[in-house]
Amino acid sequence: MSKFLVVSHTHGLLPFGHRLQREGHTVQPIVVIKQFESAWHGKLKPSPRDSKSLLSEDFIRETFTQARSEGWTVLTDSFQLEKRLREEFKIPPSHLYGRLRFPDEPSSILRVGGWFDGDRMGHLFGLIVERGAWHGGMGPDIDGSLTLIRIDNLKAKSLMESIIQKEVDELKSLDFRGLVQFGLEFQTETGSPQVKGVGAGWPSLVTHGFLSELDTFGQLLHQDHLDVSQLLPKKFVTVLPVSRPPWPTAKARFRFSTDPVEGLTPQQMGRVFWHDVQVDQEAGQLRTAGLDGLIGVVRGAADTSQLSLALALETATRLQIPEKQFRTDAGQQVQNTLAQLEQKFELVL
Repeated sequence: MSKFLVVSHTHGLLPFGHRLQREGHTVQPIVVIKQFESAWHGKLKPSPRDSKSLLSEDFIRETFTQARSEGWTVLTDSFQLEKRLREEFKIPPSHLYGRLRFPDEPSSILRVGGWFDGDRMGHLFGLIVERGAWHGGMGPDIDGSLTLIRIDNLKAKSLMESIIQKEVDELKSLDFRGLVQFGLEFQTETGSPQVKGVGAGWPSLVTHGFLSELDTFGQLLHQDHLDVSQLLPKKFVTVLPVSRPPWPTAKARFRFSTDPVEGLTPQQMGRVFWHDVQVDQEAGQLRTAGLDGLIGVVRGAADTSQLSLALALETATRLQIPEKQFRTDAGQQVQNTLAQLEQKFELVL
């Protein structure tokens, strides 16, 4: 088994570090913002800090130096620390999975995603995203739910590869590795589909969908050659956030109150990537951590979009927390979007 360093700015990467632990790997998690160490409390050991609650510089140097000398693989969504990992501590690109800033993030309903291994974009999948935090697309303009679709059609795969080639070349020049999503615009002046917005490095919901059924995450990070049946065994994966206030208002104050998370069977508990939660070891109970309100991202996977949606909604509906929020109309645009692709562009995923 291998060693991984997971440096999460808040709680964004913690469930994925947990996935690596479940595969038997050794994982050293670090949360950059002190307040978010309350997430996964009971499972996460706090990091040493200075008088200003910043990560101890001695701790950073010791840990990052050890990661470099022992060949750990590093996952991070912290732009600041990624720069230090790359430039100061010389973590090689083949061992570093971080984030890139592009001028525009994807906001279209239809997107394409894939895993970039540093040389080519592999394992492409389609994405149908419903924007808006609340029912009907109302509320803050964020990704409110997402359906990932394995691309089996060779014509569709070839078209997607040609559309994103320019951006893929840029990723290669920047020594990037990891998950990427590309917004797609089909109604263009030239009549040719174009990329509109790129998200590179642990994009929200896309990562949840991609890792939903993946039990060989560590092998993928070590660039083992996995086929699509190992990465995406089901045709459809539906994911959606389950939250409570103040989410998704990023600058709101933490609520600091904790409540039990109830209502789920053990099987349904396994269908959630948990975020703003903590573990009460004595009671053996999961509780909210009282932070930003993103309790978790529920998921459902199947070979039909209807079943993948039903599994995700079942979990979201049964999960019991005060002031629960989620898009009850998640997944309603999937079949219509697929039908329009076939009718207008003769494109079947």
